[in-house]
Amino acid sequence: LESIEKILKPQNPADVTSEKADEWIGTLLNMSNKKDLSGKSKLSPSYVSVLVRSVSACFSRFYRWKIIEENPFLNCDKPKVEFTLPNPLSKDQLEVLVGASNPPLARCIKILAYSGMRPDEFFHLTWQRVNLEENPNIDISKDNGWIPKAHMERIIPCSPELIEALGKPGNPEELVGGKNDKKYPVSPDWLKKS
Repeated sequence: LESIEKILKPQNPADVTSEKADEWIGTLLNMSNKKDLSGKSKLSPSYVSVLVRSVSACFSRFYRWKIIEENPFLNCDKPKVEFTLPNPLSKDQLEVLVGASNPPLARCIKILAYSGMRPDEFFHLTWQRVNLEENPNIDISKDNGWIPKAHMERIIPCSPELIEALGKPGNPEELVGGKNDKKYPVSPDWLKKS
């Protein structure tokens, strides 16, 4: 948002019309078309897309909080940018990574790889949302004040590999992540550092 403020002059959200929203998007798009002295674009098209989505998301919240009566960005033409999809690990690559990891890290990597969960979903997953009985699945839903990204709740079916990686269930309130190699709860910082 600080980057956006440098480009767009902040206003009272209620004063922003659909026309002004279109103008803002146009300003951001023009920033991606301008070149600096070295010939590079000042903003990449993908960064412009992120900025536009950020402003739009802010106005969605303003609408939800009843600060504005309608979201002026709702019907705007937003820039279309093709993002390169990440290359998934092959089975051999996954085995190399898991083989080079200590047991708690290997377990986390396997659970994330076999489930497709976002890391944030994994860090907040309690055993009460894991069903390993008939039709095994993981229920990604609101839990203890945690809300999934974009409020999207979903069910992840469990493959035999995922069931094996999960291991023996703990108490319903316990986190599935368990403990790391130093016997502390698995955390985002530990996983990134590892």
